[in-house]
Amino acid sequence: HSLQIDAKDNVGNTVTKSFTFTVDNKEPEIILELPDVISGTANINMSIIEPNLANLTISLPDGNIIEQKEFMFNTTSLSDGKYQILINATDLAGNSSILRKKIQIDNTPPVIDMQASATSNVQGSIDIFYNVTDDNLASMKLFIDDTSIDLDSYGRYALDTSSLKDGEHEITIIAEDLAGNSKSNSITIYTTNQEALANNSRNIGIMIGIAVGAGALASVLIPLYIRKR
Repeated sequence: HSLQIDAKDNVGNTVTKSFTFTVDNKEPEIILELPDVISGTANINMSIIEPNLANLTISLPDGNIIEQKEFMFNTTSLSDGKYQILINATDLAGNSSILRKKIQIDNTPPVIDMQASATSNVQGSIDIFYNVTDDNLASMKLFIDDTSIDLDSYGRYALDTSSLKDGEHEITIIAEDLAGNSKSNSITIYTTNQEALANNSRNIGIMIGIAVGAGALASVLIPLYIRKR
């Protein structure tokens, strides 16, 4: 906007003054891009929609004061828990906005407990018992060699090993939380399904052979016995 002032005295002298000014009755708008759960060194990036920004202060949970819209926040000096980031923006007209962003710092990876009902000479189905502890658990997968399966945070998985080759196999659980912390735990099993099948087939063959031999012997001995009587 512009303003012009004209003045004239009693003897006819005149003077003109012009002024330009901006009317601003709108508070700054603060837009913060930050997940609710963070860990490590987090990238803080915000936008301030205000053409006449005069002052910006960001109060961090560790006591630091930042005056820029983008910076790195190192959370490792703080304990895991809930905190608040306070952002204050003021424009040249004195309008101000405050944004309180609640966050949770999580620098602790999930804890995984797992065990199998059998690990050696495994045949057929076995049970994988597992429990994953994390307040912000996001995902958990069970890997059987290179095959992955989604799991709940705790329970039992029935593993049918009949399709696995005989030998060593690694069973791994990988868990990740909302802050990006991940953890894995593994157990090794040794399967003998094909070996057991081969042994069974061999034993059946031996039994059939014995039965056939016994039948052949009986066919010789019975007539001899009859003739003797």
